[in-house]
Amino acid sequence: MNEEKQPEKKPRKKRSKKVEPKKLNALQDITVSLSRKLNLKDYGGKQYETADIFASRTVKDIETKVSSQVYADLLAIVSNDLELAKQHYVSQFKVSNQADEVEKAKEVEKVLKLTKKEQEGIKDLVTKMLNAKTPAEVKALGEEIKNAEGLNQAQVTVLRKTYTERIKELQK
Repeated sequence: MNEEKQPEKKPRKKRSKKVEPKKLNALQDITVSLSRKLNLKDYGGKQYETADIFASRTVKDIETKVSSQVYADLLAIVSNDLELAKQHYVSQFKVSNQADEVEKAKEVEKVLKLTKKEQEGIKDLVTKMLNAKTPAEVKALGEEIKNAEGLNQAQVTVLRKTYTERIKELQK
């Protein structure tokens, strides 16, 4: 038997089909959104008071080649919008706080119009209300006020307002 050596066959390379890259959509939408949380203590509020400010803009059908420039411009616009929204909110908050301060000043003025004797008569009750830690404690003091004797109308008015404000504060 005569064996002839046949040349080894090399494995064939697989032919791959040429795939054309997908054409990118020539138009796209760009949205930029920014938000900011403000601590209102910086603007006359209480330590735990915060505000959330938000600004967003969308530009539709932008060509891909100019999208980075449009994004940069849009970011600048939205940043400006956010700053304007913050300034508007802060100015409204300050106006609101000023109105509250005027109201509180009027309340203090009413208390000051009480004579020293009238102030001494309600001093302990007001102090107890301001030191109360729960609405239940304030309500118990309200019962004590109802049963108190010798209070005139001005004293009762001051005590009622103090009672109402303290209940609101504690329920927040």
